[in-house]
Amino acid sequence: MTDTIVKSISTEQPAQPLPVEGGDNTVGNYEGLSSEPIEKGDGTLVKLLDAGIDLNSLPEAEKGNISEIEGYIHDLLAKKGVTPTEKSLSKELVNLKNDMGLDPDASPEMVMDRIGGVVKAWKGLSFVKDSGEKKQIFFKLANATSSKAMNEIVFKAMENHNVWL
Repeated sequence: MTDTIVKSISTEQPAQPLPVEGGDNTVGNYEGLSSEPIEKGDGTLVKLLDAGIDLNSLPEAEKGNISEIEGYIHDLLAKKGVTPTEKSLSKELVNLKNDMGLDPDASPEMVMDRIGGVVKAWKGLSFVKDSGEKKQIFFKLANATSSKAMNEIVFKAMENHNVWL
């Protein structure tokens, strides 16, 4: 007699991040967000991080981080074939925060600094061709506690790849 193995197919959907309730921070709270296409640099990311931030009054470093994050998110959405909208930008930002272990209620400054720093460092890793290694470095960068620690991770990776030879 032969043994028969029956496998069931799961119909459960993968867990999605839950919307953030209350507060000025609209990231993750998808209600009321527009599904109209948006352009890079239109201030949507700043709006999603915290409605009280004035883009024009931000220091240059933070403006640079906003630009890096926006470009990165727009590129991610393009690769997925998703039109950039307030809603899709918010969802991708929530995913990035989750991937980096940032608290859903993290301050906008922390989010801009952490994600912007990782994106800048990530761009600097063009010399790493192996996607698995790049992913490992990405997670190290995401868990770094400061910009200095991020720079050390990138520097070590550059040394390991003999970038200067």
